[in-house]
Parts: sequence; C-alpha cells; structure tokens
Amino acid sequence: MLVSNRLRLTGFSGFDTESMVEQLMKAEYTKVDTMKQKLQKLKWQQEGYREMINVLKNFRDKYLDILSKDNLISATSFRAYSISTKINGVDTTAVQAEASSSVATGTHTIKVTQLAKNEIWESNKTVSKSMASSIDSINWDYLKKGKTFDITLDGVKKTITLSNDYSGPALDQEKARQLVAELNEKISDAFGAGNVEVIAKDADGNKIDVKNVDDINKIIANIEFKATGHTLKISDTTNTYVSSLGFYNNQTNAITGSKLTSFPVDLSDGTFKISVNGEEKVITLPSDKVYNEGDLDTLASDLSNAINDAFGKNVVKVTATDDQQLKIISYNTSDEIKFSNGDTNNILSKLGFNNGAKISKLEGAPDLTISEIGKEFDIYVDGKKISIDLTEEIANGNIDRLAEIINDKVQGEGIEVAVNEGKLVFKNTNGKEIRIANSTHQTVKSLGFTNGTTNVLNLKDTLGNAFEITDDVKLEINGVSFTFKATDTIQSVMDQINKSNAGVNFSYNSVSDKFILQGEKEGAANKIRISTGSPEGDKLMKAMFGESGPNIKQEAADAKFILDGVETQRSSNTFEVDGVKYTLNSVTTEEVQITIKGDPDALVSKIKDFVNAYNELIGKINGKTSESRVKSGKYEYYEPLTDEQKESMSDKDIELWEEAAKKGLLRNDSTLMKITESMRRALYDSVEGVGIRIFDIGITTSTVYSDKGKLVIDEEKLRKAIEENPDQIAELFTKKSNISYNDSENRSKRYAENGLSARLQDIINDNIRTTMDSKGYRGILIEKAGLENTTTVSNNWMSKEIDRQSQAIEEFLEKLERKENNYFAMFARMESALASLNNQTSYFTSMLGQQ
Repeated sequence: MLVSNRLRLTGFSGFDTESMVEQLMKAEYTKVDTMKQKLQKLKWQQEGYREMINVLKNFRDKYLDILSKDNLISATSFRAYSISTKINGVDTTAVQAEASSSVATGTHTIKVTQLAKNEIWESNKTVSKSMASSIDSINWDYLKKGKTFDITLDGVKKTITLSNDYSGPALDQEKARQLVAELNEKISDAFGAGNVEVIAKDADGNKIDVKNVDDINKIIANIEFKATGHTLKISDTTNTYVSSLGFYNNQTNAITGSKLTSFPVDLSDGTFKISVNGEEKVITLPSDKVYNEGDLDTLASDLSNAINDAFGKNVVKVTATDDQQLKIISYNTSDEIKFSNGDTNNILSKLGFNNGAKISKLEGAPDLTISEIGKEFDIYVDGKKISIDLTEEIANGNIDRLAEIINDKVQGEGIEVAVNEGKLVFKNTNGKEIRIANSTHQTVKSLGFTNGTTNVLNLKDTLGNAFEITDDVKLEINGVSFTFKATDTIQSVMDQINKSNAGVNFSYNSVSDKFILQGEKEGAANKIRISTGSPEGDKLMKAMFGESGPNIKQEAADAKFILDGVETQRSSNTFEVDGVKYTLNSVTTEEVQITIKGDPDALVSKIKDFVNAYNELIGKINGKTSESRVKSGKYEYYEPLTDEQKESMSDKDIELWEEAAKKGLLRNDSTLMKITESMRRALYDSVEGVGIRIFDIGITTSTVYSDKGKLVIDEEKLRKAIEENPDQIAELFTKKSNISYNDSENRSKRYAENGLSARLQDIINDNIRTTMDSKGYRGILIEKAGLENTTTVSNNWMSKEIDRQSQAIEEFLEKLERKENNYFAMFARMESALASLNNQTSYFTSMLGQQ
C-alpha cells in the first residue's frame, strides 16, 4: 500500500485511523496485484514467442541460407564426392585435392617439380650487443669466496659459486685473468664445454688467452660472456640465507598497526587482551581520555604504561609513527606476544590491530651444515641497516663463533646477540626495534653487468638505445611508407609493419639473435622490396640485417608442376583447375593419381541432419502449443507472484513457482500452430515440374501420434534414390520459382513452383522477417513480439501493450494515492469536529457547575 507523506495522528475519537484506511484500501490494491499479474504473463508470453523466433531463425540460417555450408537450398549442396590421391596405388599427402561444386567425376595426374615459396630475409649476423663489461667497472672488493650468481642457458638455470677471493691486494690484471679462468671452468662444469665462454679482450676487441704465457703481457680491457646459438642471461641469485639462520625474512620484534584515520579516538571503558608467553591480561586504558589527531604520542605512552603495569615489568614499548600508526616493540625478543579482542567493548581495532595479531619470538636455530662463506644478510636496529658478510667457514657448527661475528658488526648499536639453547637470540635491546632480512646480492653488478643482462635483444628497448638511432627513420616496404621515431620500441616497429598492408611478417628469433622478414604471399612476383628514405633508415637496416644487406634464406618462387601432361605454374601452392582445388605440399618424383567419384553417403548424411533438425524444430513448437497450464490446487492455476507473496518465499521457491506459472501460456496458439501445419504441407505437396515427392525418396511422416508430424527416414531407400536419380532429388529441394517473394498476388503460383527448401524458407520468413514488405509489415511473429538486438525489440505489438499496461498501473496507483489521502483528510475533519464538540461540552459542563 502506498504511504502518504501527510502527518497522520490519532485524535479524540479513539479510532485507529491507519488500520481503518488500510482496510478500506485493501480491495483496491488487490486490483493492482491483478493488473501486475496480467502484465507479467504478457511479458512471459513475449519471451516464449521470442524463443520460438530464435528456433526458427537458427534452422533457417543453417539449412535455408545459401551462405551456410550445410544449406539445402543450393543445387551445388547436393553434389557430394569422394576424392583420393595416390602414388603407385599408395595414399600420399604430397598433393591434397578437394572437389568443388562444379567438379566432374574422373581421374587426373600431377607431378610437382617446384613448390611456390615466399621470400624470407634474415640478419646476416647476430644483432644484440655483446655481453661485455669493462674491467674498470668491476667491484673487486665484493667478489669474495662463496659469492654466487645465476646463469640461465636456454631456460636452464645454474648457480655459479666463486671459489677464490678477489678482494685482496693483487693487481686488477692478475685478478681478471684468474676470474676469467675460474668462470670458464665453473660454467663448463655446469653446462658442458663449448656452450658458454667467458672471453678476455683488449681495448681493440682482440681475444686474450688468459692461460697462454704469450698473452701474459696483454692488457685485459673487457670481459665478455658469449653463447653463440643459445639464449643466455646472468642474474643475481635470490638470497634466502636468513631462513638458514632459523628466521623468516624481515622477522622483527615489533608489530605496526594500520593507519588511524577516525578521530577523536574514544577508548572509554574499552578493553583488549594481551598474552605474553601464555600469560594473559586484560588491558584497560584511562576512561577519561579522548585522543585527537595530535595526541598519538600520548596514546602510545598510555598504552605502553597500561600493558607494562598489567604485567609489572617492561614488556613492550609503544611509539607513534609519522603515518599515524601505533608500533608495539617487545623488550625481550624471546617473548611471544599475542593480541586478542576484549570480551566487552573491544577497542583493539580502534588501535589499528587485528584480533590474533602477534609478535613472534625473534630467535633462530641456524643450519650450520651449509657453507657460510659468502653468505650475507642485514640487521636493522631502529631502521639503521648493518650488513653482515660472512667470510669464513664456521667450523663444527660453532654457533658461538657465528654470534661473535654478528656482535662485531652490531657493536655500538646497543644490542647484543647471544646463544641460548642452540638458538641465536637478541639481548639488551632496551626497546629497540630489531629486524633481520635477506640482503640483495650484488655479484652481477660487481662483475660490471646489470642484473638480468641477456644476449638477446630486448624488444621493449627503443631504437635509440638499441641501435643508436637519433632521428626519424623513413622506410618503404613493398610500396608502403613508414616513419619511426628514435623513441619507438623495437616491438612497436615490428607491430606497425606487421599490421600494415606491406604483406610481410617481421619477427625476432631470440635463439639465433637475428631478425626475420618474411613475405606473406608465395610466388616469384612477391619479392620483398625495401627502400630507405633517410640516413637513419640506412642505419637501422644495417643494424638489423648487416652492413652487406640481409641473408636471403629463401627466394620468392612460383609452383611448377605437370598437370594431366601439361607443364604449367602458379604463384601459390593452392589453386583450382576444372573444379578441383589442389594443395601442393612437397615435390614429387613420380605422378600423383587423383580419382574423383560420387559419394552418396555424404548426401545421405546431410539430408539426415536436415530431417533431424526439422524434427527438433517441430518438437519445440509443438511443445509450446500443447503444453498445459499447471494447477496449484484443485481449481486454480499457478499465477505470477505478488510482491507480498515473494517476501515470504526463498529465491529457489520463487524460481520453481515462476517456472510452473510460465507453462501453457502459448497453448493452442494459432500463429505457431499454423507455422507447423504450413511446413508439413509444404513438404508433402508436389513441386510443379518435378516428377517425385518426398515420400518417393524414403522420407515419410511418423505414424506415432505423439510425434505430431515428425519425419522418419528409410535410409536404404534414400541412398538408392540418390544413386539412381541425384539430379531429380536436388531439384525437389532446390527448385526456385521466377516469381518474386514480394509478389503477394502470385504467392500460390510461387508456392507450387518452389522446391521444398524455398517453401520452408518463405514460411519462416513470413513469420520472422525483420525487413518490411510493400505494405510496411514485418514477419507475423516479429510484428507481434519483436526480436532482441534489432530495432523491433520495442517496436512490436506486445512491447507497446506492455508499455500501455505499465502506464495504466502507474495511473491507477496515483489514483489510489489520491483516494487514500482523501480518506485521511476525511478522518482528520471528523477528528476536528469531535474536538470542537468536546470543547463545547466541557464549556457547558463548567457553566452548569458554577450554578
């Protein structure tokens, strides 16, 4: 029921005005429910019609559209053939053959002497820059024994560990010779000899043999990694040593809450729980304090005092961060501290912490079975980083020696590392925040390379960076002009060329480290032609394909063959001659025999598919027109639910109810029944000028009553008819009248002259055609219900009727609202009159009392 916005009061009468008006309006609103149910049924009927429209459309588009491969409306669709290709009686794939609609049965021979080829260009040298570093860029101090880096060769990654210490006082040349020798030995052990080579070169790029005494006086200027024919990458090893110490990465004795954004923070009478090594306390903050945005330091101090007072000792230190967060730090790093919600008026979330948050014990049990040499990690004390670089082997699992090494590094920072029951622990932290983390390895950088350096081109690199292009590049490829900027990436250049009409495919082979430019079309006339329109264009082509031009791996060529004794050629390996489509796959030394025969089985299968689809179509329409309404009781049918009914039902119950209510809404629908009747008659009426009918070829109506006009096939009779009289069967289905579909005056004559497929096409179009005829009408079902995704979706009778009924409901509701307001106004006037009468009565009573 609508609710008026007028203030309604119960007055002196004592009547329940709201209830009285509700009862008066109840019958009126029942009419609204009836109107809405009628509207909903109309919408469901429209859905049902549209479902049938799509069923008819799908059948027409597959079997009655000449563009469909499965159509039965074109005479060529009734030509089915089998084709074989053999050399000396043995099947071959050297030549493939397909029969088109115009083929004649018979035999052909073909001998292929040359295949058609597209042109392929390739860089005549590798194009990426060498993986070389200057000896001056090497950080010898870092390159100590045990330092590692990864080499990935063709996707296989191995870790290389240095066995020598290069941080000593020796001269750089001595270190360089020793480093090159060691790297070659280690990499050969990892990947096998000859796959990857580390080369020492002088300033002129000449190779220096570091093991040859004759080269002892040559000065090494660069060190280069080389892996010809392979993809190579050098990268730093991921550091996980902290886990070997028994800690997790970034483990700390502190926890930081989320940012506090809601101020003031009112913690009055609030509680939360904190447990230290299993001992739990309830924490309550001062009840008389409210904390504003600038009071976080005060809040941190109050929180710290409350926790420490509860335990009678310094358990935690609480600070406020610059990002309006609270940070809680444990004094004893061997404490495990857990936070949980209070039982009453929980305030943990107001402080920025989640239920179950905890500070784990900051202690670790090191695995001293692995080599410590070269291992590194970082310890942060109140944010200050102290790097620990292990340069000695810890003998016999001596954890005390490990603690000594760490203490030497953290000396002066106010903390101490000790050993307790085989674990490293931090002592005397005095409320300092301690964090232990994996450091980032620097081996690759110390060798003079960027982490992740590879011997393949980075396609995201710009032309300027990759090839030192400084100005616009102008190229013309097969008559198509291109202009590229120095800031364009290599990938974007390839993409622009590939998406153009230049007829080439431009790619990069990371294994060979070469560019490949490949023509899309075969044939001698389709050579690749490139001209440069700028000096930078010349520079780019030389950088990509070499100073002397590209290596032409394959020249454009025509296919050459001898077909039925005649020597000829084509620009493509696929071509059609006399209705046979040939595909040449390889050169043949002998003739290929091609035999083409009629194939009745293929046509039988095609007609069977058509009949099955027709039966499915008829079944769906009959299902709608014969479907009965479902009764919800002895007499009443399932009707659309009212809003009030839905409120007391589950979604599943509503779904089941509406499914039942939709049934039978198109029962005995005359339009749909006429369609099936017309289609049945169209198949059995004789076609003018054709001497056979559908039952003559083994297709008849089912004698089972429940099938309601479905077809059955005598497959042997159909196959025999196809073998004996294929042309007449084709004409039965595909004959077309010369009378136009739009000629309404001669429709009967067109019907008589049309074959079965054209008749069915006309019947379906009469009902679901979206185009207008000469009188401005579309198909019958389209005019009635419309179709989604077309202009008819709202321009149809049912949509207009839905709009009309919706408008009528709105207008009726407005009328009821006015009527309801009138009732309230009437009762208000009555209350006013009663109030006036009451005042008069009181007056007379008082007057009589004075006498």
